Amino acid sequence: MGPGPYRGGTCGGSPRIRDRSVVSLLHVDIGFQPGERGNTGEALEAARLGTQRDPEALVNHWIHGLVARMHGSLDESLSAFRSAAEIGERPPITLAHWAIAHRDKGNFAEACQLHEELKALSARRYVSNTSLMVSATAIGDLDAALEFALQACDEREPLLVLLARNFADLQRLREDPRYAEVLRRLAYGKAV
Repeated sequence: MGPGPYRGGTCGGSPRIRDRSVVSLLHVDIGFQPGERGNTGEALEAARLGTQRDPEALVNHWIHGLVARMHGSLDESLSAFRSAAEIGERPPITLAHWAIAHRDKGNFAEACQLHEELKALSARRYVSNTSLMVSATAIGDLDAALEFALQACDEREPLLVLLARNFADLQRLREDPRYAEVLRRLAYGKAV
């Protein structure tokens, strides 16, 4: 392959950036998959290792926050989401999951503040409906969460496909009978 953005089978750029992406994806897989299978202790150790090995990788901190929350280590989860937000200039999906961690910790005012920040941010730049759905779920506004979910379906947001059926953060939303329409639109049928 000749000159251009793809050389040697990888995207052009510095080797450090390419290496960081590989390391981050490896720790996402190692850190997140055991947590989804219920082995949150193993997952949390892997997530911690990922953030230690590459403290500048936003995805490592985001996964660390998700896994720490699954494990019940809410203070650690909040800290990891704070780090991810600082590294990545407050990415919407991080703010949304950070709101859920605040809700779980009993910090409802902070969860509401993050949801409001996301809504305000959406007036200035792109914020996925899926991120708004997650933050609306965090504050218990299931009507708004369902509306955002349906809009995410209409706009064919890929993140919704990943989160729709299995992601623990959306359990409250999945329990609402109206959520069946979201699954139907995603061609998941009635099985949840």
